[in-house]
Amino acid sequence: MVGSGKTLRRKSFRVLSSVFTIGFTGVAVGAGMTLSDGLDSGAFAVMAACLCVVTLARRIWCSRIILEGNSITLINPLFTYIIPYREIGNAQSDKGGTLVISTRGYGDISCIGFGGSLIDSMVGSTDRAVEIINARLKTKYKPQRGVQPQAAKRITFSPLADLCFFGALSCVVAAVIIGVGGR
Repeated sequence: MVGSGKTLRRKSFRVLSSVFTIGFTGVAVGAGMTLSDGLDSGAFAVMAACLCVVTLARRIWCSRIILEGNSITLINPLFTYIIPYREIGNAQSDKGGTLVISTRGYGDISCIGFGGSLIDSMVGSTDRAVEIINARLKTKYKPQRGVQPQAAKRITFSPLADLCFFGALSCVVAAVIIGVGGR
C-alpha cells in the first residue's frame, strides 16, 4: 500500500504546491466569475491556463519517495515505480545532483522530487535522502509474511492534478467553440 512507510520529500515542495494550487485556482475561479456577464472565450482561456499551472505544480511538487517494509515506492510526475529492496543496488546523487536509484535489471531510475538545484547543493536534501535510502538498504530486513512485492511501473494517479487537467481541457474546448462561434 502506497503511503504506509517513511516519506522522503523536500519540505519546500509542500509549500510551493499549496501556494500555486490555491493561488492559481483562485485566479481561475475569478475568471469563471466573469462569465456571469456572458460567455467570453478569454475567460475560458485564462481558466485553462491557470488549471494547467495547477496540474503541473501538483504533478511536479508531489514527487516523493516512500520507504516501505519490503520496497521503495518512487512517485514521479508521470510514473510511479515500486522497487523491492532486493532489486536495488544503491541510491546515489548523479553529477547534476539528482537522486538516482540503481536497480538490478531495471536500470537507473531518477527521482524528480530530488532533482539537482542550486539551492539543494547548499541545503543538501538530496544527499540526506541518499543517506537514508542507503542506510535502509544496509539494514537486514526480514521479508514480511505473504507475497513479496514485484517491481512495477505504473502511471501516477494524482486526483487533483488529473481533475485540473480535464478541467483545463474542457476550458480550451469551450474557448475555441465560443471564439469560433462569436465571429
